[in-house]
Formats: sequence, C-alpha cells, structure tokens
Amino acid sequence: MSFRIQPPAPARPNRCQLFGPGSRPAIFEKMATSAADVINLDLEDSVAPDDKPEARKNIIQAIGDVDWGNKHLSVRINGLDTNWGKDDARAVAEMDCDAVLMPQVESAAHVDALRTLAPQLPVWCMIETPRGVMNAQEIADHEAVAGFIMGANDLAKDIGCATGGDR
Repeated sequence: MSFRIQPPAPARPNRCQLFGPGSRPAIFEKMATSAADVINLDLEDSVAPDDKPEARKNIIQAIGDVDWGNKHLSVRINGLDTNWGKDDARAVAEMDCDAVLMPQVESAAHVDALRTLAPQLPVWCMIETPRGVMNAQEIADHEAVAGFIMGANDLAKDIGCATGGDR
C-alpha cells in the first residue's frame, strides 16, 4: 500500500449538505438562504425521468440567477450510462458551480469518462456499490477527485443489508 501526502483541506466548512431536486426551482431561494454549507442541486434520483431535461434547464438558470452566497455548490448528474448522463455532464461543464457530483462511481475509469465531458470541474464521487468501496483507493488517487459521498442506502441494498425502513 502506498501513501501520498495530501494538500491541506480547504478552509471552508462542510458541516451540512442539502440536496434539492432540479425539478423544483421554487425551493432554490430557500436552499440558498438555509444554514447548509453545501448545496447539491440534483438531476438524478430525486427527479422523475420525464422531468430531467427541464430540471437541467432549471439548474442552469438558478446557478446564474440565485445568490448562493458563500455556499459550496455542486450538481449531481445522472450516471453516464443513462439516457441523461452525458447531456448532464456537458451542461455542468458550462455551469459556474464548484463541483460535479457523480453517482455510482466504481473505478477511476468512471472519473476519466466524466473528465472527457467536463474537464475543468472537481469531481465528488458517490460510492454506492461494493465495487466502489473495493476501488476507493484507486478512485481517491485520481487527480480530479475532490471528495467522496457515501451512498449508504444503495450500498446496503446491493449487499442485502436491512436499513432502518426494512424492519
């Protein structure tokens, strides 16, 4: 096992993250004025399939129009293997956000695929599968990766664990 010295963590708090569906632009102002340090505008799980193109447009407009203050702003795209993922990645590459949040990351190759579509943005990887957990070091070593978010519910489902709602 090899170790590498990590740069100092940025001096911005990340105590609370707030996810909001891109299909509900009426809540964006309230999210911006919340006490959350990180706002994740969501194009993935919280948006119905028929609403995804409009949600993308809503997020593009909100990033330009809403005063997000000093909040860290990310956009969670759909997986690149879905009907919407590549369009999401291309759109996010043009947005003025702090990071792109990529779901279901299982290897550094997934990050490479995203970088071909959105080369300049830091990537936060959602680790939601056993393969993602097993390859966490490889993913963390990728130069574009700025952070991890654990997708505990999807991981639990994949390995057959009961969650709080299963009892």
